[in-house]
Amino acid sequence: GIAGALWAGIAALLKKLYSMDEFISTLMLNFVSEYLTLYLATYPFLDPKAYVPATKVIQRSYFMHSFGMLNMSFLVAVVIAFLSYWFMRNLKIGYEFRMMGYNAVFAKTGGCAVEKNTHLVLLYTGFLSGLAGALLILGGTQHRFMKGIGANFGWDGVMLAIIADNGILETLFYAVFFGFLKTGGIGMEFETSVPSEFILVLQAVIVMIVVGSRSAIDYFGDRIRARFTVRKVVTD
Repeated sequence: GIAGALWAGIAALLKKLYSMDEFISTLMLNFVSEYLTLYLATYPFLDPKAYVPATKVIQRSYFMHSFGMLNMSFLVAVVIAFLSYWFMRNLKIGYEFRMMGYNAVFAKTGGCAVEKNTHLVLLYTGFLSGLAGALLILGGTQHRFMKGIGANFGWDGVMLAIIADNGILETLFYAVFFGFLKTGGIGMEFETSVPSEFILVLQAVIVMIVVGSRSAIDYFGDRIRARFTVRKVVTD
């Protein structure tokens, strides 16, 4: 977690010194971190017995326990999601974070420390990303860092945030739902002749339906409210 916060701190520093857009800087840093960790797993920390670039397996005492098919790392993620939700809904700084997300100019006009809060958001989300990586190692199946581990998780997160309209608990719900879809897709490929790529198509359809229906509801909702407002003004 701390390593993730420090890595995100680079983006925060670039934002402060050069006003670099955090989306671009974090995107570019993703490639740097990918090749840096791949280098470390290929040379200094390479496990000679591994068939792909990978580190040695961590000690068994560090493995996270499982309750049947449910790993402890999932429970940690759920707790963090609810704590983040409470933080955003009940603390002043959480309110400022939400206002910045809706409209940074309005938040700054209202007295929010937008620049400072942007840095804090980067550090906090970087911490969560690092923690997620640690949980992937401690509670995963490989218990080591290896090439390709966690691939596309970041883009999956972006997709989930879009579907959930940046809601924390909604993101948790959709993450579990899509996790079931992916796991089911692997089992479906083993049991039937249907390829697991079908799940990717299904995910894309779900994203388009959810996002499209939300836009349609907002559009027609605004028209209905405007019509009632006009009628009320005419009546008065």
